[in-house]
Amino acid sequence: MPATTVPYTCKLCRRPGTVTLQTNELCDTAWMDTFHKLLVCNPCYDLRDKFRNAESSIVRACTSLVVLDEMSEGEDRSKIIRKLRESLVLSTRKYAEVMAEYRNLPTIVWDDDFVRQLMEDPSHAYSILKKYRKFLTGDRTNEPLSSDDQYRNACSNLPARP
Repeated sequence: MPATTVPYTCKLCRRPGTVTLQTNELCDTAWMDTFHKLLVCNPCYDLRDKFRNAESSIVRACTSLVVLDEMSEGEDRSKIIRKLRESLVLSTRKYAEVMAEYRNLPTIVWDDDFVRQLMEDPSHAYSILKKYRKFLTGDRTNEPLSSDDQYRNACSNLPARP
């Protein structure tokens, strides 16, 4: 099969790159035009993989909290909640590290309030994570954040738990 070198722009970081593809008679130019728009460079793929792992870890812990809400009070429940909180602390810190790496921020923006919001309303984990991402990727481009108060203010309009 003949090989074709295709130039592309990384979908995430917008850096140019090239990829060598094995082509055949079934691979038409329209498909190639569509395919090369979806490519990401290796560092961005690795970063996206880290991001998804951190996000899925947070969502798993929040799902456990939702299920745990149905359990009766007891010593076992409080132990489980304490362990889930520790897990959320580690996961949210990892998530903040990945976001800081992705946005090229010199500092990691993490606060215990991030975990508190997830603990109070675990069923809205995705929306809380989305608000955090929007806060970091707002109108600023790679501008470091000045304080954790900005994070709290940005997340203060989250819906209250019923």
